[in-house]
Amino acid sequence: MRIFKGLLLVTMLVVAVAYWWNSRPRQEIDLSGASQPEAGESAPVDPKDFTATDAKGRPVTLSSLRGKPILLNFWASWCPPCLSELPALLKFANAMKRDVGLEVVAVSVDKEWAPVTKLFAEKKLWPHEELPLTILLNADGGIATSYGTAKFPETYFIDKSFKMIRKFAGAQDWTSQETTQWIIEHSK
Repeated sequence: MRIFKGLLLVTMLVVAVAYWWNSRPRQEIDLSGASQPEAGESAPVDPKDFTATDAKGRPVTLSSLRGKPILLNFWASWCPPCLSELPALLKFANAMKRDVGLEVVAVSVDKEWAPVTKLFAEKKLWPHEELPLTILLNADGGIATSYGTAKFPETYFIDKSFKMIRKFAGAQDWTSQETTQWIIEHSK
């Protein structure tokens, strides 16, 4: 019994440290590695194209959204920082889709659809029937890996010319005026 309690204590400590590490405020960086918010000044990078399926089994290819500004978000239902940023991301996606035509693509690295479907079926995150973003499943994590994403959430902004111009590392405050203004300005 003492061994079980010890293992439980160690597990709880590891989970607490992992949660703290992933929920720390992260700096927004451009793709050249500079830590300035004016990421559009760096050389744009071509995003890696991919095809993944949505919850209805339909294939969605990233390049099919060419001509629209895109926010590409990598996340997971088991990731506390992802879940903490998700309500603001949903509201942001709804407003920016309406205001500037922003397409938000949220790629889940969950192993299957069940936890993702359950998360949105509860209607706690988004009370409306239709989500303001596209959720895709990448069960093997290959798409996230191809972008160099190892910690979640991580988000990339792709402009209308299909160039990746900014990386947002870690959970973001999608309701901040600075972020909103930046997205509006770079969605033109």
